[in-house]
Amino acid sequence: GLTVRRWSTPLDRLAAVRAYADDVVVDHVVVEDNAAMGLSVIGDGVVVSDADIERNGYIGLHAHDSTDLWVQMVDLDGNNAAHFDPVHSGAGVKITSTDGLTVLGVRSWGNEGPGLWTDLAVHDATVAACDLVDNVGSGLLIELSGSVRVTGCRI
Repeated sequence: GLTVRRWSTPLDRLAAVRAYADDVVVDHVVVEDNAAMGLSVIGDGVVVSDADIERNGYIGLHAHDSTDLWVQMVDLDGNNAAHFDPVHSGAGVKITSTDGLTVLGVRSWGNEGPGLWTDLAVHDATVAACDLVDNVGSGLLIELSGSVRVTGCRI
């Protein structure tokens, strides 16, 4: 596993940890107390599993322009700690412009913004067995997205 803690990421670099390639597996990582986003993903066939992403300044887990993204058994707590606008951007998880998304067994709570937010053309998504509670605003926000299935979640 890898731990990235207290990284002072400039906003133009987006995140303390960036997975910007196809077929990347991010497994058993801890990303906490960083200035901006915790983990950012752009790529096809990326898997994020068994991660703790906590108390990051902006978004805990961000993904954009991805295909067949898999997020499983990830704990997100207390993200958007720097109090970015939770109505427009701050969240535990924010995923945009992605085709083929599976979110399984994710626990996103206590974030200043939605626990899980799909936006701007997320299609063919499944959100299952997730715990999305005690967030500011929505536990789950599905916005400008299509074909999203939600099952067995506590929201």
